[in-house]
Amino acid sequence: MKKIFALLIATVMCLSLFTACKDKKKEEKVAATAPEKVNVEYNKDVVLKVDDIEITQAYYNFIYSITYEQMAQYQQSFGEDWLNMEIEEGTGKTVADYIEETTKLQVEQLAASTILAGQYGIKSDKDVKKAVEEQKKMVVENYGGEEGYADFLKSSSTTDEAIDQYLETYEILNRLFEKISQEGEKGYVADAEIEKAFLEDYKDKLRVQHVLISTMADEQTGAPGKSDEEALKLAKEVIAKLDKGEEMDTLISDYNEDPGMSAGQYYTFGTGEMVEEFEKASRELKVGEYTKEPVKSDYGYHIIKKYAIDTTIPEFEDYKLMRKQEKTTEVIQEESEKLTFKWNDKIVKEAVKKLKAEKQKAK
Repeated sequence: MKKIFALLIATVMCLSLFTACKDKKKEEKVAATAPEKVNVEYNKDVVLKVDDIEITQAYYNFIYSITYEQMAQYQQSFGEDWLNMEIEEGTGKTVADYIEETTKLQVEQLAASTILAGQYGIKSDKDVKKAVEEQKKMVVENYGGEEGYADFLKSSSTTDEAIDQYLETYEILNRLFEKISQEGEKGYVADAEIEKAFLEDYKDKLRVQHVLISTMADEQTGAPGKSDEEALKLAKEVIAKLDKGEEMDTLISDYNEDPGMSAGQYYTFGTGEMVEEFEKASRELKVGEYTKEPVKSDYGYHIIKKYAIDTTIPEFEDYKLMRKQEKTTEVIQEESEKLTFKWNDKIVKEAVKKLKAEKQKAK
């Protein structure tokens, strides 16, 4: 459980989830207030102490709010009471419990990471502060300027100071990852080991491009799709052009009606991740081959071309980064288990109660 949560904020949620929060926020504007003056009362109370690190309520609130919004994206489809649903059947643990547990673990590991970075001599310096300034500008611009950014702070029950602290931690973590993943360090993983693991994990996956000639109605306008006869004719036209040597990317640009694929893109997927007809046809192809007959599904007609999965594809670089982060996360988790975290449970309990009420009210 801890490994799944470890450093989720630091490695995934920085500017991308600032954007997600922006997309979800209400249109109403708060009274024009300088960002540095929003929610300043949350900077006073310390919710966690570990060694010489102190975490304020403002920082906790930020991590909680981002975690809440992330869960909301996946859970709100289950109904208005999604927050009180069981996260694991039969355990009695609700989504709300999960959010609170995850928030505390993330805060602890961010603090532990800062302590470990200090042991490696990695601390805030002029380069870190410069990077934070640049990131901060991006955040403010992302919200349309200071007023929008102040709105974000208010809706997240956090402060400008807490955001600065988070961005600084994020920059220090980048340097920590680089340090402890070097050869000879605790977090090092040999490239050969990662390559072997990648090829094993991806051995049953497929990598393809396709052209879709759609027979479905337009989701936005409701306009009817192509007739079966028209779609089949165009699909065969695509195959005829492939037979003559035309490039798949060119035909994707000219014919494809799948919004999820454009020239230069691929689908890499495993069992059960695509409609049955699409997966079956893909598996029957050899690398470099394409379907000689259009493949029909509920979406229309597909022309599929299969490609090799090896360590030259972009997915491998993502996989390599993930494996390196997993290893460095293990190191940080080991450090975390050596520490004593002193939580002010009373403040946390009151903060969570208020945060949940505000989130529910803002729906």
